Amino acid sequence: MPAVKMYTTAVCPYCVRAKQILKSKGVEQIE
Repeated sequence: MPAVKMYTTAVCPYCVRAKQILKSKGVEQIE
């Protein structure tokens, strides 16, 4: 599966949750 490139901020609750979901699914993330 290809990596997902994310543009996030440390204070964005949606970003934090999205990263948690992707990690639980085993998706590689690039920030």
